[in-house]
Amino acid sequence: MKLGAIVTGAIIGGVLRFCLSVWIPTPEGFPLGILFINLSGSLLLGAFQAYVAQKSLPEWLILGLSTGCIGTYTTFSSYCLGVQQLAIHHLGWAVFYALGSLIAGPLTAFFGEWMVNLSVRKLHAVKELSV
Repeated sequence: MKLGAIVTGAIIGGVLRFCLSVWIPTPEGFPLGILFINLSGSLLLGAFQAYVAQKSLPEWLILGLSTGCIGTYTTFSSYCLGVQQLAIHHLGWAVFYALGSLIAGPLTAFFGEWMVNLSVRKLHAVKELSV
C-alpha cells in the first residue's frame, strides 16, 4: 500500500513538474520554472507537514503525498543543473538563483507551516465562539 501510494504520488508530481517547467518561460536562460517549482514545493511541504501534525492520517497517504508527489515535484538535481547551466552565461544570475533558492526555500516552507497553523487556530477560535 505504501509503495503504491508513493508511485502514484510520484506520477502526479512528475507530471505537474513537467507541465509547469514547459509552461513557465525561462527569460534569458533563467530557470524561473524550476525556481517556482522548488519554492511552491517547499511551501506545500511545509503546509502539509503542519497539517499532518494536526490530523491523524494513514502513513501510506502521508508518504504518497510528501515523498511521492511533493518529492517528485521538486528535485534538487534540477536545481543544481539550473545553477550550473546559468553560471556558464550569467554568473550573477546563477549566484542570485542559487542563494535565492537556498534562502527562500526554507522560508516558504516555514510560511506554509505558519499559514496552516494560523488557519487551525482561527478555526478553533470560531468553533469555541459558536459553542
